[in-house]
Parts: sequence; C-alpha cells; structure tokens
Amino acid sequence: MTSEGLVFVTGASGFLGKHVVFTLLQAGHSVRASVRAPAMAEQVRKAVAPHLDPDGISRLSFVTLDLTRDEGWGQAMEGATALFHTASPFPIEQPKDPEEVIRPAVDAPTARWRPPPQLELAGSSSPHLPSQ
Repeated sequence: MTSEGLVFVTGASGFLGKHVVFTLLQAGHSVRASVRAPAMAEQVRKAVAPHLDPDGISRLSFVTLDLTRDEGWGQAMEGATALFHTASPFPIEQPKDPEEVIRPAVDAPTARWRPPPQLELAGSSSPHLPSQ
C-alpha cells in the first residue's frame, strides 16, 4: 500500500481503529473512517489530532454507518484503494444467538459491497496478511 489513494477504516472509534487511523494518516494516506454515531467522529479526531500536523488531520473524513444495515456502504467506500475492517457490533445486552454479533463483525462491509479487484483488504476476516 502506498501513501496514494484513499483508505477506508471501519470502527474508527474503537481502540484498534484509532491506532489504524493514526498510523495511516502519519504515513501520508487519506482516510475515510466509519463510526456508529456522528459524536464518535469528534472523539476520534480529538484523539489523533494532537499527534499529527495540520495536513494529517485534514486528510481525515468520517461517515456514519451501521454494521447491521446495508445502506451507505458502497457510497462510503467509493474511491477507496484499501480497507481496514476493525468494526464490531457492541450490543448493550448479550444476544441469545452469538451469530447476531459474530456475523456482522466478520461479514461487513464486504458482504454489503463487492470490492473492486485492486482494493487491498485488511482485517480479522482477511485471508491474506501483508508481507513484511
């Protein structure tokens, strides 16, 4: 992955997501990050901004998406050259069926959107790890 192009990160407000967003911005990438609620975008911005130059934070944008719904995923990932899927549902109460949490975490967003062949995928369900 080069510093050219847009990288899409799901779950940007989580511990791992914030670190992925920061690392990508620090490396010069533009990042479009998904959050569950608009207020979470400001939390992410406040967490990473003090560690970046103004150009770094200007390359960060947000979209509000729901892992359990189909709406918005294709549009949100439009133009992305790479995807880091770190999002997972966070229910208040434990569901009776664990698949209610597992399936959205594993399948979204690629189950809702067919990535183009040039898109690099990275995440817990990705079959390939980057070479070192």
